[in-house]
Amino acid sequence: MSASPPPLPTPASPTANLVDFGDRISPMVVKELRQGLRARTFVAVFLALQGLLMLLMLISVTATSQPGEAGRAISHIVFLFYGFALLVIQPMRGIGSLHREIEANTIELMVLSHLSAWRIVLGKWISIISQSALMSISVMPYLVLRYWFGEMNLFGEMAVVVLFLLASAALTAVVVGISALPNILLRGLLPLIGLAAGIFIVPTMVFNRGVEELADAITSSSSQAQAGIFFIVALGAYFSWLALGIGASMIAPSAENQSSIKRIVTLALMGLLFFVLPMIDSFDGDESSLIMLAVLCPAIFLALSENWNLLPPHCAPFLRFGPAGQLAARFLYPGWPSGVLFSLLMLIPFAGTLAWINHRHSIDDELPLALFTMLSWVTFPAVAMLPMKKSERSRVTLGLVILVAISVAFVALAILAEALNSDATNFLWLFIWIPGVPFILHESTSSTSQATMNSLAGLIFAVQFAILVIAAMLKLKQVSKVEKAIPSA
Repeated sequence: MSASPPPLPTPASPTANLVDFGDRISPMVVKELRQGLRARTFVAVFLALQGLLMLLMLISVTATSQPGEAGRAISHIVFLFYGFALLVIQPMRGIGSLHREIEANTIELMVLSHLSAWRIVLGKWISIISQSALMSISVMPYLVLRYWFGEMNLFGEMAVVVLFLLASAALTAVVVGISALPNILLRGLLPLIGLAAGIFIVPTMVFNRGVEELADAITSSSSQAQAGIFFIVALGAYFSWLALGIGASMIAPSAENQSSIKRIVTLALMGLLFFVLPMIDSFDGDESSLIMLAVLCPAIFLALSENWNLLPPHCAPFLRFGPAGQLAARFLYPGWPSGVLFSLLMLIPFAGTLAWINHRHSIDDELPLALFTMLSWVTFPAVAMLPMKKSERSRVTLGLVILVAISVAFVALAILAEALNSDATNFLWLFIWIPGVPFILHESTSSTSQATMNSLAGLIFAVQFAILVIAAMLKLKQVSKVEKAIPSA
């Protein structure tokens, strides 16, 4: 009897070589990516984008009579759809991302699994950005195909795709950060304002040669253009970090210090700008001042909007360094009283940079008015919150509400002043305490000199900050009691 033939080898499973997410990837990122890639919003937007672009290419290939015009039309439509997808739709997907976890009471479970507040927030953000990056990669072949129509800056437009992705990352960070706010109006209203602005800005930029000019600036040899793009990207990364920090501080335990590291990084950044900006000859005084103001204003607003609830775990790391640590702690402790001193400390390199730049370049006469107006804008909410009774709402939420309110008041007064003649705008002096009103007075009347308006805006800011300093000193008297309660102190 013959031996039976050997059994045939079992065919390998098609999924045998597929590798799941590695253990080094944050479990929060894995969770959000698995949910996000299956979400109907992402699938619909991705498929719609690919379908529209393929249809566009099929139509454009037949229009070969004027390939240059067809190529420009392709670029415009590609960036129009791509801009809407990345700058409008993708950031909106972050609305309520953290608030849903808070409502479902899953934040505590995540913390018990050794996930910090920052890892939770970053997981939400990285998930959306990864999906945006997938859309960006899918657009590249269409730009390469468009290159054969001619009259295209290929590398410049590809760099614009990357810049759109970075802008989407910054906008997504803002939406994810404020999604932890308890106020539903702020969680929904601010992103909706951004949605309306995006619907207007994206087509305007695309069809007014904004993409072409940006691509030319990226590939040009102009040091001013390259430095400008670098600082825009750097400021976008800084704003993203601050916005995500809002979300992390909202969901973190009260004993966790989320403020000190942000203040240290901001101080280091201000010190770096103090030495770097005056050395850039391609920037004049106005541009350098606006860059420092872009770093200074959000940091001041957030520092003055922190809850004052000093606990021993906040103090212990500073007290290990003795008197030097105690001195640094007065500027770095979490809470708005130390935030006032921190803001005062940041104004020193800001004023020094302005003096240095003014020595080398000429500064516009209207620049002091604009600077004092912006500084008053971010300090006014803290002054307005001083007489308010202590509530369970976070100060950052209340501060944003006040910020929106004075912005609406400023726009309303500006429209009213524009509708009236210059002689009928004296009523604006009744609202001189509202940030921005000196600027409206300067634009609507000619009876007051520029120097007077600059001095008035500076006086308003000085009075506001003096009130905050006095209130902060009274609150900081409680610090020594908390420090003495620490056994190792």
